[in-house]
Amino acid sequence: MMRTKGPAITVLMPAHNAAWYVREAVASILSQTFQDFELLIIDDGSVDSTSAVIESISDSRIRLVRNSKNLGLIATLNKGIELARGRYIARMDADDISLPRRFEWQYQLMERSPQVVACSGWSVDVCPGVWNKYNFREADHDTLLGRMFVESPLSHPASFIRRSTLLESGIRYDTRYAHCEDYRFWFDLSKVGRLSNVQKMVLRYRVVETSVSQLHGEQQAATARKLRREIVDDFFQKRGVSITIPEQITSGYLHEFIKLYDTPTPAGVVAREMYLRQLSFLHYSLYMSQQDYDLPALFRFLASGDYLRYGIRGKRAAKIVVKHLFPRRFEALL
Repeated sequence: MMRTKGPAITVLMPAHNAAWYVREAVASILSQTFQDFELLIIDDGSVDSTSAVIESISDSRIRLVRNSKNLGLIATLNKGIELARGRYIARMDADDISLPRRFEWQYQLMERSPQVVACSGWSVDVCPGVWNKYNFREADHDTLLGRMFVESPLSHPASFIRRSTLLESGIRYDTRYAHCEDYRFWFDLSKVGRLSNVQKMVLRYRVVETSVSQLHGEQQAATARKLRREIVDDFFQKRGVSITIPEQITSGYLHEFIKLYDTPTPAGVVAREMYLRQLSFLHYSLYMSQQDYDLPALFRFLASGDYLRYGIRGKRAAKIVVKHLFPRRFEALL
């Protein structure tokens, strides 16, 4: 018996009590310019009319799977990986909107770059208001490795993953990193391949009352800090540098940290440039995690000009100044 060829993309959409938004989310998928996909929607134990709304949409590419009880996001995502049939897995949340050419652009990037195992793209919040939040991420893998010292390198609800990499590596979403499972996922994938981002807007996302950042903000921040320290340890171990970031980060420690900029690096101008760019992200993360913020520390920061050597400019430099004046304004990163 001949096997039927699978679709190019499996769109993996977990849905839990998403009846209010899911129709618009599905419509944004069905109207993509790239049409070779299946839409795998897993209803994770909804108690509203989520499944009924999905069943009312007539399209043969929609596969609706119902969990008999609420398994949670991590278990549902891992289940979706096992059920997927596409060469690529495109993540999608049930309350977001994918822009029409998202799959076209992401598919093109992955097809021309076999070393890339996952990509995402730019996104903007869909909530009305003047101060819309834009999420821009770089395309370069080495820069994204540095960005991991500060935040997740890819926008998870806009991500696009090479399924064969998941099957061969066994990488899955890790239950030990609840509410930061995507952050850990990208860290694991960065060890077996390259990451990238389409340099175009691909998604409009919603922040609602049931969003992880709203319900589990403190736990998410604590888990992210733990993960960033693991990422820092991995970075230095790979380079044979013996260093452990202290639990209590002081301005004095930051002055010592500058010595790392003179640590021998892999040969070549480009390799050293990438190393220093990654250290720039790490130094920013350290500045945002100090224990001793006060006006004298701020004056030392501004007078030294060290931050210019570290490549910390613009918005990041401004946030460090604000952090000195209002220490509770931003969460510590490490």
